Formats: sequence, C-alpha cells, structure tokens
Amino acid sequence: MTQQADVGKDWKAELGDTLRLFRQPESVAFAVLVSLATWASVLAPRVLGIVMPVAAACAFIGATRFRQRMRMPAMDSEIWWVWAVVVSLVGVSATWSPDYAYGLERSAKIASSFAMGIFLYFLASELFVVHRAQLRRLLLASFIFAVLLIAVYMLSDDVVVRRVMGGSDLDDAAVGANRAAVVLATLLWPTLLAAIEAGHRRVAWALPFVTLAAVSLTYSQTAPVAILAGLIVLVVAHLLPRAALWLVALGGVALVLLMPFFFLNTCPALLQENISWAAAAAAGERIEIWCAVSARVPDDIFFGHGIEAARFVNDWGMEHIYFKPDGILHPHNAALQVWYEFGATGAFIASLIWCGLVWRIAYLGPQARAICLASIAGIVTVACISHGLWQSWWLGTVGIVPALFRMIAGPVWFKAREVLP
Repeated sequence: MTQQADVGKDWKAELGDTLRLFRQPESVAFAVLVSLATWASVLAPRVLGIVMPVAAACAFIGATRFRQRMRMPAMDSEIWWVWAVVVSLVGVSATWSPDYAYGLERSAKIASSFAMGIFLYFLASELFVVHRAQLRRLLLASFIFAVLLIAVYMLSDDVVVRRVMGGSDLDDAAVGANRAAVVLATLLWPTLLAAIEAGHRRVAWALPFVTLAAVSLTYSQTAPVAILAGLIVLVVAHLLPRAALWLVALGGVALVLLMPFFFLNTCPALLQENISWAAAAAAGERIEIWCAVSARVPDDIFFGHGIEAARFVNDWGMEHIYFKPDGILHPHNAALQVWYEFGATGAFIASLIWCGLVWRIAYLGPQARAICLASIAGIVTVACISHGLWQSWWLGTVGIVPALFRMIAGPVWFKAREVLP
C-alpha cells in the first residue's frame, strides 16, 4: 500500500514539474513546442508553419523577461553568416523571378523562418539542466501520443478524430495523414535521443519500428522511406562511424550537384513505354516532373530562374503520361528546386552548407552523432522525393529539429566529443 502511495506521489510530482515548464519564462517556448509539434499535424496538416513562430515569440518574451534589459542568448556568428548568405541569394533571385512581388514575399518568409529556428536553437543551449530533464519526458510523452493518435486516425478511417473536432471540416490535406506522417518521421530522431538521455533505452530503440508501423498505416509513401533511410544510416554510423560520416557527406553533395544531370541522361529511358509506373502512380508523377524540371535547368544554369519560379510555368513540355495537370507548384525535389531557382550558384552554396553541417555533427558524442546523421538522412530523403522546399509547414518542421536536439542535450550528447576525420 505504501509503495502504491509513493508511486502516486512520484507521478503527481512529475506532472507538477512538467506543468511548471509552462509557467517558467525560460522554458515556456519549448514546452509549447514539444507539446504541440508532434501531434497537431494530424488535426491540421499545415500547423507547423504556425507552431515555430509561436514558440519563437514565446522564447523572445521569455528571454527578455528572464534576462532583463533585452539580453539575448550567446550566439555563434558563423551560423548567422550562413543565414545571411542564403537570405541574400534568395532575396536577389526574386528580382529575376517571374513574379517579383511573390518572390519578395517568399524571401521574407524564408528569412524569418530560418531566423526563428536559429534563435530557438541558441536559446535551447542555455536551458537549465532540470528543465532539460522535464522537457525530454514531455517530448517523449507527446511523441507517443502522436503515434497513437495517427494510428487511431487511420484505423478508424478518421471518424473518431472528426467527431472530436465536431464535424467534417478538417483540412482536405489531412487525407491519409500524409503530412502528419512526415512530421513524425522527422521528429522521430530528436525523440529517440531524448529517450536515451532520459534513461529509457528500450523505449528508444523500439521507437523507430513503432513509428514505422504507425506511418505505414497512412497513405504516405515518403515517411516510411525516410525512416528506413535513417535506420540504415544509424546502423552504419554505429558499426562504421568514419565511413558513415563520409557516406553522408559525399552522398549529400552528390545528390545536390548531380541531380539534374542524372535525370537529363536517364529520363528518356525512364519514361519509355516498356517501363510502367502504373502500380506506383505517385512515383510515375514524380519522375515525369523531375524529367521536365531537369530539362529546363540548363536554360539558366548559373543563377537559375528565381525563387518559386516553377509555379509560374504553364507548359513544361510533358507528355502527361502520369502527371496530368499543366503546371506544378514546385519540383518535389529539393536538389532540383535549388538548381532551377538558383542555378549552379545555389547548388554550390547548398553543398558547402551540407558539408559544414556534417562536420559539426562529427564533433558530437558517438550515439548523438549516429542519431543526428540518421536525422539529416531522413530529412534529405523527404526533401528529395516529396514536398516543396519552401512550404511553411516543412520549414517549420525542419526548423525546430536543431532546437529540439539542443534542448534535450545531456551526457550522451556531450560524451567523447572527438572529431572523426
């Protein structure tokens, strides 16, 4: 009886500690972030375009109130220089984009999204140890709830969720919970590290497989592929850490630099009548789009066509074997989108950023390094086979990942910080 009473007290104490996260100015932003980001996309697929700005606003208010006289957290100027280079390229490209006003609007959105993500990352580095421990538990609980919610959503044919929401007015994009599945696949890796840092190793190693089962219930083809890509890199990183670093670094650079030239050389064969993509119509549509975009890259190979230029092209010269509409909103491939919008200049800058990111990951402890490599492998998989690079919900999803990693950082993150050349 006494043991049961002690368990009840411990549970109440933990709940009280977690709720206090929402009242502390230095932790409220991250409490809001982790309690919403994992599952809210099931109900509103584009909501992560809002969650990150809300978290950033809470972080700004908390920082200025907690620190007095508007003192901001310590920041690495190198990252802000990268931000400045990217924003400058995007902004300048708006001048030769087909729609100048739209290009400027997109440039402002990209600049603000990146800035908010960077600010959250640096603020996360100054969280108190006690808050980190509570936020790890909150992230893990929120993620498990998201997995259960997406399973209920799909197994009930979304009837339960619609009844809770009071009707059938959910976003049409919720069909199949595609975006929610991609969000889960992306946030899986910070959550896995949070479970390890919290001492729940069995839960941590079960998470990828439970999440894979949940997203496989959805209509998303991207999310399961992204998780599998991350798992492969995770295993290689544990067995062959140096090889994994080189594999991810060189593989990412090759994807960025060679993507359009690969399709320029293979598309005639890929779209021949003797190859049928009818069993995987989404794959057929993607390949037809990639072939069409690649064919236009050489037209402006050095500086590209400008930010979001693809959405203003009415005739791509397609045969429309699989993809029936005349226009596309984006190339559904991050590497091709960079080439089409910014040309070789953008591809070269993207390659440098990728190499710098992998180099920073090389300084992490062994387990954290493997998980971060798996994370960026999953992100680049999604980016290169599915959603648009500048979609608000995708910017919000990717933008919070570094902050989440830094938020839950503990002994595992910092252990044996040797670089593996």
